[in-house]
Amino acid sequence: MKRKTLIVVFLCFSFLKVIYAFDGEKLHRIIEAFKDNDRNEISNMFVFPISRRYPIKKIESREEFLERYDEILDSELINLIMDSKIENDWSEVGWRGYTLKAGVLWVNNNYKIYAVNYETNAEKLKWNKLVDNDKKGLPRELQDYDAPILKWKMEKNIIRVDKTGDKYRIILANVISKKIELVLDNGNSRSEGSIGNYSIDWIRNKRIYSVYVDVYDFKNDCYLVFPGDCKDLYDYNNAITREVPIIEE
Repeated sequence: MKRKTLIVVFLCFSFLKVIYAFDGEKLHRIIEAFKDNDRNEISNMFVFPISRRYPIKKIESREEFLERYDEILDSELINLIMDSKIENDWSEVGWRGYTLKAGVLWVNNNYKIYAVNYETNAEKLKWNKLVDNDKKGLPRELQDYDAPILKWKMEKNIIRVDKTGDKYRIILANVISKKIELVLDNGNSRSEGSIGNYSIDWIRNKRIYSVYVDVYDFKNDCYLVFPGDCKDLYDYNNAITREVPIIEE
């Protein structure tokens, strides 16, 4: 009999289709706040946490945002927002809300900013330092990669995903001993929509290893399991994976 791949996916949430009315005046208030350079007012226009490129930590609160303000927003981004025209530069994207310049800034349907896809020079320097330190925590033979993507814990394993070029590597280490139990290279990513969500797949010994990443699942909830439940997981960066065997008939 032919072998078939069985992938079971459980979504821990459902989508409710709602029609939202576009309110240009509320978007205009965001633009005006940046023109006034009012940091307190700008901070009130964000909903937290705000994700940053891993391994930089998320911004968890308004107070933390104000502390890291110059790290997140620089004159180039502020000018981009200030000079934007609602009719030309902003787009409505259904339940995801609104976006500036096809993804630089994301605003939800309550007109709160929930994502910034932009890096200042200060944040880039911070990222480089964190990556250098991250590499030192791995054996020398595993330090050759471009960027760490994810890291999280399961009941028995610590799992991380790194990227080199357009390929991905997944590493499984024992939680207690820290001994590396599995390394898979040459993983491929698949886009899961315009907002930036994606999946990464590896195949080895007739088994599929998959990770689904919801970039802006800012509620930090479990949302995908291959297969099983997530009660025993400590969610790092909203990514959960399960080993999926090939089933014989």
